[in-house]
Amino acid sequence: MKVIECAQCHRTFIPPKFTCRACGHTDFQEKEVPGKGKIISFTTIWVAPESFMDQVPYDIAVVELADNLKITGRLIPAGKKPTIDAPVEFDQKDEKAYWFKLI
Repeated sequence: MKVIECAQCHRTFIPPKFTCRACGHTDFQEKEVPGKGKIISFTTIWVAPESFMDQVPYDIAVVELADNLKITGRLIPAGKKPTIDAPVEFDQKDEKAYWFKLI
């Protein structure tokens, strides 16, 4: 999974980011990190915006990755319910969301 890293203080962020909130630097470089993490929060969407109504119910989770990075993403339906601390793995990013699968 690609993230960005501040060229000065080496703190990592999920893009887009234009200024490092740790040191104020504006130069970033791409960095590959393992896409494995754990669910730290989740919810099931039953009433969705009109453009997602054909997908309900679906799960959204806050995932904690390496380097204490936290990202909100969709969970790929897997026939099992998400739980706190459940391991997940990054699957893809599209124009609407980051996608994770339970492992």
